[in-house]
Amino acid sequence: MTKRLPVTVGLLAVFLLLMTTGLSCSEEPLPATLGAQFSLSVGQTALIESEGLKLTFVEVEEDSRCPQGVECVQAGQVTCRVRVNYKGAVSTIYITQPGGSFISYGTLGNYNVGFRVEPYPEAGKEIAESEYRLLMNVNY
Repeated sequence: MTKRLPVTVGLLAVFLLLMTTGLSCSEEPLPATLGAQFSLSVGQTALIESEGLKLTFVEVEEDSRCPQGVECVQAGQVTCRVRVNYKGAVSTIYITQPGGSFISYGTLGNYNVGFRVEPYPEAGKEIAESEYRLLMNVNY
C-alpha cells in the first residue's frame, strides 16, 4: 500500500524545490523614465534606470474613499505602501491620496512625484487587490 502525502505538504515541497534551485516568480521591472507616467499593479516594480530608482507597489494599506454617488461626511483616503530602492538603499514609504482628488503630489528626496490610485470606489462594489493600479509620474 502506497502512502500519500497531504496536498499541502506536496505543495510545500515544490515551493522549497523552486526556491533552492534559484527560480523566482517575480517579474522583471517595468522600464520607466523621468517625466513619463507609468502604472503599477500590486506587486509590480518600475525601474527608472537613469536614476538608479526602483519603485514597488507593495499593497493598499487602506481605502476609505467615499464611493461615487454616495454622500459622506468625510471624503476618506487611500494609502499605499511603496518600497523604494534608490541606488541600493531600500526604504518603505506610504503615499496617501485624499478621496475625491484626481491626483496628488509629494516629494521623494529630490524628486517630485504625482500619483493617483485607481479605480475609484463605487457604491456596492468591492475592489479586489488585483484591480488596484498606482499611476505615478516622477520628475525633478
